[in-house]
Amino acid sequence: MTATAISSSHERAQAIRAALPPGGLFHGHEWRTSPAPFPLGEKLAKEIETLGRVLLQFYRAVNLLYRKSAEGKQPEWIARWLDLGKPAELIALQRSQAF
Repeated sequence: MTATAISSSHERAQAIRAALPPGGLFHGHEWRTSPAPFPLGEKLAKEIETLGRVLLQFYRAVNLLYRKSAEGKQPEWIARWLDLGKPAELIALQRSQAF
């Protein structure tokens, strides 16, 4: 690796770290930052891409279940459990029609 490549890799890693929220992603945890993406094989990349559609369907179903629970049309414990530990502003935001 040349000095230029090392420098640009270092700068890339610094830019990624600078873009993280001030408190980090998870309180109390340190993250290692790579200047290059983690390489995936073609087979794994296709498998992950295929999972995308299935995971979107799952996300939509879970979101609908949460909303129905918050409206009182499904068991109330679902929304109560998913709201645990969240500030009131976040709960209000996640229940807004925008989402």
